[in-house]
Amino acid sequence: MFQVPPVVIALAGLMALIHGLLQVLGPDWQIFSLYAFAFIPARLTDASYAMPAGAAYWSFLSHAFLHGSFVHLAMNCLWLVIFGTVVARALGAWRFLLLSAISAMAGAAAMLFTHWGEAVIVIGASGAVSGMLGGAMPVMYGRRT
Repeated sequence: MFQVPPVVIALAGLMALIHGLLQVLGPDWQIFSLYAFAFIPARLTDASYAMPAGAAYWSFLSHAFLHGSFVHLAMNCLWLVIFGTVVARALGAWRFLLLSAISAMAGAAAMLFTHWGEAVIVIGASGAVSGMLGGAMPVMYGRRT
């Protein structure tokens, strides 16, 4: 735990900070954050879901910073620390962050593909954490020389 790279701690801390702030700010801010930052596949097919204007695009990444509950946040942070540590050590901070972002966007794209046009709300860092799992496997179980 004490050897987790700072970039992994910072990413988990940012997610925890956002979740904590939304809990303190109350239901109005929580609902606004869902409309503004959650990924909703219907935004790309139905103009009535397009609020705010750029949300259809930035929510491919921003959804990963919102969580539905403390348990949801804790589980994502736990797996991020476990697999993200391996990846951050192997790739370095910037490539770790790039892989996290690409994985979160790929998770949203998978939801878009499987729920095209549906008004489902997608939140959480599970896509990014899955990318960390995929990135850690070659490092942990790769060819031994």
